[in-house]
Amino acid sequence: GLHTNRSFRFGMPKAEIVAAVAQMRSWETKTETSGQCGHRPMEFVRFATLTLNIQNGLFVGWSLDGPRSAQPIEEEYELGIGTPRAEIEPLNGETVIRTTALGVEFDSDGIHGLLSSNAPDATVTRLWAGTNCHAR
Repeated sequence: GLHTNRSFRFGMPKAEIVAAVAQMRSWETKTETSGQCGHRPMEFVRFATLTLNIQNGLFVGWSLDGPRSAQPIEEEYELGIGTPRAEIEPLNGETVIRTTALGVEFDSDGIHGLLSSNAPDATVTRLWAGTNCHAR
């Protein structure tokens, strides 16, 4: 899993996290910087659908967009792009699903995401954890 894997812990230096992900995923990376994320600029290192968020040279968050790839990325509870809503709600008693400016959003023990709709058969379309930059 990405969030709790000891190889991918928040606070590790940018070079370490980028090298660790590059070793697992041979995708091209693209780096962008935004000055619009709160008080400090945030750097985004993209590996196709996975984005690592870097602030002050440290790994502070990640996000994952669709579509689901041939080698899907999932966190420790097998939560990933395309996971059915019915599999999210029983993950733990702390899952909250609500409609926000972003869409139908959920929070499951620190893993956040968006669902395709508010319907019972909705699926996960986006995931994130840690420090992210969302316009709400």
